[in-house]
Amino acid sequence: MPGHSPTPEVVAAVDLGSNSFHMKVARAERTAARLRQQVAEPLDIQKEKYEHLLRWGARLHEVGLAIAHAQYHKHGAYLLEHADLPGFSRHEQSLLAALVRSHRRRLSPPVFAALSGNSGKRTFHSALLLRLAIVLHRSRSEIALPAMALQVAGAELQVRFPPGWLAGHPLTAADLHQEAAYLKAAGITLRVTEGTGEAPEPSPAPLRDAAVPSF
Repeated sequence: MPGHSPTPEVVAAVDLGSNSFHMKVARAERTAARLRQQVAEPLDIQKEKYEHLLRWGARLHEVGLAIAHAQYHKHGAYLLEHADLPGFSRHEQSLLAALVRSHRRRLSPPVFAALSGNSGKRTFHSALLLRLAIVLHRSRSEIALPAMALQVAGAELQVRFPPGWLAGHPLTAADLHQEAAYLKAAGITLRVTEGTGEAPEPSPAPLRDAAVPSF
């Protein structure tokens, strides 16, 4: 999986002609990478290939808009699954397609169950981080995010914001509430809090297998 520069084919696919689009994608990618740094170990996504997967998922999550806005996550997954993308193996395209398919709305267990070995569980875990990063940048606002702390505790993701930040950003708070409902349906608890202190060390306890789809 390419680690840095996209191929010309990928550039053509994602160039939707909007500066705000590219700025949002860049912000989502940076935030997803920051979140991964905090929880890579408990989510079992320490390997570099999962960093690349997450970054490419952030870059390509809106590629389906080139076809239609309705169900664009599904359109994007189809494109990434079946297109010729130099630099990506077919297996890598399957992982990327599953990640893009799962970046919004309801999480579908069969999407991950179809992936081989432990790839399904790790792609599912990567999807949790991508979804959170995208929710935080959904408005395309240029306002910088505050320092956030993310932890894993059993089947729970805990994200902590500085005191008063959520009250000052009610639309983001509402989006996080909706995201919590989507994740709850997949067996994951998203707990959003406010507080002070240093970002926590990654939790030594992995996300419980019972909390993710059966592979």
